[in-house]
Amino acid sequence: MVNELTGDMFFRRSGMRVFSMRFSHILTPGQYAKEISLFTDTSHRHRILWSYIDVRDAATACRLAIESSNGGRSMQLDITANDMLSNVRSEELTREYYPEVSDISRMKL
Repeated sequence: MVNELTGDMFFRRSGMRVFSMRFSHILTPGQYAKEISLFTDTSHRHRILWSYIDVRDAATACRLAIESSNGGRSMQLDITANDMLSNVRSEELTREYYPEVSDISRMKL
């Protein structure tokens, strides 16, 4: 967050384009077999909300940010895949690991 706030400050002072990217668990193609074999063990991934990003997609996100014509803004972006590192439904994971979330029926998961 400190770096993101610093980026905001650079934007305010100079108009510099700033992209603060929060990358999820970055995987290379060679790591997928191991990660898939661990799908049923959901306990060690709950801190990252079972998210990941392929290293090639992470590189593409960086290239697109550099090529962007966003007109001088400071943006914070979460860079993740559109699926999860689990074959357990998100509602079940939420109930198990985040019981304080009381109304998951309205969540778009």
